[in-house]
Amino acid sequence: MAKLEDLFGDIVNKARRGHKLTEADLGQKIGLTEHQIKEIITSTSKPDDATLRKLAGVLGLGPDRLVAIANDRYSPATVDLARWGCAVKITSPFEDYFVHTYMIWDKKTKEAVLFDTGTQAEPIHDVIRKNGLTVKMLCLTHTHPDHIVVLDEIRKKYNPPMIASKAEPVDGAKFVREGDILKCGGVTLKVLETEGHSPGGFTFVASGLGSGVPELAVVGDAIFAGSMGGPMVSYERLHANVKTKILKLADSTVLMPGHGPLTTVGEEKRNNPFFP
Repeated sequence: MAKLEDLFGDIVNKARRGHKLTEADLGQKIGLTEHQIKEIITSTSKPDDATLRKLAGVLGLGPDRLVAIANDRYSPATVDLARWGCAVKITSPFEDYFVHTYMIWDKKTKEAVLFDTGTQAEPIHDVIRKNGLTVKMLCLTHTHPDHIVVLDEIRKKYNPPMIASKAEPVDGAKFVREGDILKCGGVTLKVLETEGHSPGGFTFVASGLGSGVPELAVVGDAIFAGSMGGPMVSYERLHANVKTKILKLADSTVLMPGHGPLTTVGEEKRNNPFFP
């Protein structure tokens, strides 16, 4: 059973912040003390299911879904990228957690797109060497530090054209926007603006990956298995972007987040507490 990125307390806390409630405010609404709420949002203390349902009701979360996650009853089905034969997840450490970057390529031409860089360059070099790839494009889902620690090193070695948001400018990048189409060999990338976690967050939806395989969507920190990104810029915009853009993709679409396990649109429509 794959470990989710967020514990039940993280989910409650993100929703609390999104609804602009203090710990004391939230406690008052459901009959708990501020201290008890702090224990919940740090996952120090797990409340009973009835309390979880009260929290969900106040915060606009799916009650059954929050209860399921709190009781370790949800984990997305394993997605094996070997099925595609042209996509790899690369994981690197950052402080006390991990961040994912991804490589997707054209199986015939070996032309590749790198999505973010993570914190270590060597695993990226290994994927490129092992598969005989040429990096033709570097797409940034967003520019939070954990996603771009080795950006300069990767750019210096491979010098790929870089794609970024005008809302999160990076020197030398080409700025794209909603609906733009990018090509790398036979791989097509559609750009979705999914800001809210960051000012200019992007989702890149990859197609042309072979017959009989679903599309792959590199979502950055917009949505995680069982959760969504922190509302650092706007909870409302992030929630709306995920609901009306990412979760409108085909149910079979694989979601490739910056943290936690791979999942699918269908899994999250059925199980994510933020989108009941």
